[in-house]
Formats: sequence, structure tokens, C-alpha cells
Amino acid sequence: MNCNTIIFDLFGTLVDDFVTSAGEMNGELAAALQAPFEPFKQHWRDTAEMRTLGVFQTVEASLEYVCEMMGIPLVAERLNQAVEIRLRYVRHALEPRPGSVATLAGVKQAGYRVGLLSNCSIEIPILWPETAFFSLIENPIFSSRELLKKPDARIYHLACRRLGVSPEQCLYVADGENFELTAAAKAGLIAFAKSAAKELARNNITVNAMCPGFVETDMVIALSDDVKKNLLAQIPLGRFGKPEEVATFVRFLCTEGDWITGQQFNPNGGQYM
Repeated sequence: MNCNTIIFDLFGTLVDDFVTSAGEMNGELAAALQAPFEPFKQHWRDTAEMRTLGVFQTVEASLEYVCEMMGIPLVAERLNQAVEIRLRYVRHALEPRPGSVATLAGVKQAGYRVGLLSNCSIEIPILWPETAFFSLIENPIFSSRELLKKPDARIYHLACRRLGVSPEQCLYVADGENFELTAAAKAGLIAFAKSAAKELARNNITVNAMCPGFVETDMVIALSDDVKKNLLAQIPLGRFGKPEEVATFVRFLCTEGDWITGQQFNPNGGQYM
């Protein structure tokens, strides 16, 4: 099946990475809210995952949460000033990299559909209509709106559904942060496995897709305690998987699974039931 759709990442691909663009934002936010800088910076950093996953659906809500955590009285004038500071920095962060707008325009002119998949806080979809990308990208997917983030395979499938295409029809372009390229390949692998299973069955070759949930790998171990707590709350069995548990299942398929083919297996502790 030929590729007819290109899905782009945002930060580090079409625009600079956000940390570089944000500059001294934290200092201005702390000053506006009359909060001590270092504690504010730490609390703001600690809530990054919550912002990306859409816990806060307004700019005000994210700032109010941090102020509440720090015991800082909320004053409407200060909050409004902080919101304007935050939006000003995000607008700057959304300035296109040289050549990115021309690239998107050229891709569309060549007949490809163009999508977007971004891990981002709520400010991005709020400001998106103001950007130079708005008219060039169909059905952009923002993690804070969908309450899903890369590398969760579900958000890749969501992007494909919104564009009306299958994963094997898509090319994903990104800088590779958050294991996103591996996850994109995994999202397309399921459809590939089913096609390959049909094609190779005549040769008695079985093909299956293994899509484990959160396993105790270096990537999961490195997550913050708050993120781990939130993930565990989604898993009915109440724990992360172990690498040897996935390996045991794969070994079974290889040694005893002669009549199993074209299937998708999701060992995940019941997370997606």
C-alpha cells in the first residue's frame, strides 16, 4: 500500500523545542504571581506531565493549581498577568522553523495529506488557529485535548482515524523524543502483521503483533513517581509488567503457537479493558 499521508511532530520538527523557545518564562511567571522563583520553577516542572495529558483545560487552571500547591493567595490581576505571559511565550515557541511552512505547502501541493501529532499543553490548541500552520494541516491531534500522549499507540491510531487513513499509508516525521518513532512504527506494525500473516500462511509461517503495556524497562523506571502513580491507577492488576513475563509469552508463540497467526496481543495488566 502506497504512502499518501505525512504526519508531523511539532516541537523539534516544525518549530524549535519548547525549552529553547520558552527562555526566561518561569522567572516572569513567578514574579507576576509573587511566588518564590525556585519553588515555583520546581512545581511548574513537576506538573509538566499533567499539562501534557490535559489535566488542565485552561491556562488559568494550571497556574491556579501550582499556586494552591505553594499556598500562594490567588489574585485575579496577578493571574491574568501570568496567563498573558504564558501565552506570549507559547506564541513565540510556535514560530515556524525556517522552511517548515514551505515544506508543508510543497507536500500538500504534491498531493499528500498532512497531519500533526503533538505532545503539548493546552495553550497549543488554544493558539493553533493563530499559527502559520493552521491552514496547512488537517485534523491536528494534541495530547492535552485527547488526554493521551506519545508513545501510547492509541494516539497514533486516533490520528490515522481522524485523517481517514490506515497506519501503513502514513509516514511519520519527528525528532524522536519520547520514543515516538518507535511507537509510530509499532502503531503501523499491527496492520502490517495482519497483511503479512495472510501472505505467509501458505508457507506455514505465522506472524503476530506483540503490543505490551508498561513494562519495567529503563524508560518506565525513569518516569517520575507521580507519573508512575497515575499509570498504575489505570492498570487493574496494580503493577507494571516484567520483561520476563512478556518474553515467556513470546517464547510460547514461537514454540507452541503453530496455529496462531495474524493476531495482536496486548499483555498490559488489563489496562485497556
